[in-house]
Amino acid sequence: MEGMKQTRDQLNYAYAQFNIYSDPDLVDACVYEINALQSRYSYYVRQVKQLEAAQEGAV
Repeated sequence: MEGMKQTRDQLNYAYAQFNIYSDPDLVDACVYEINALQSRYSYYVRQVKQLEAAQEGAV
């Protein structure tokens, strides 16, 4: 859960940076970073769902 929170914070920061940059290279860098962070966040969401499913099966 901590990794998920950190990733969400990093994603918010990346979006903030995207909104202030006007240089095309920096905007591209933000887009790549946002995409990578979204992928990482999706991974954490899948992991949480798997853990919840495993816990429900154990009950």
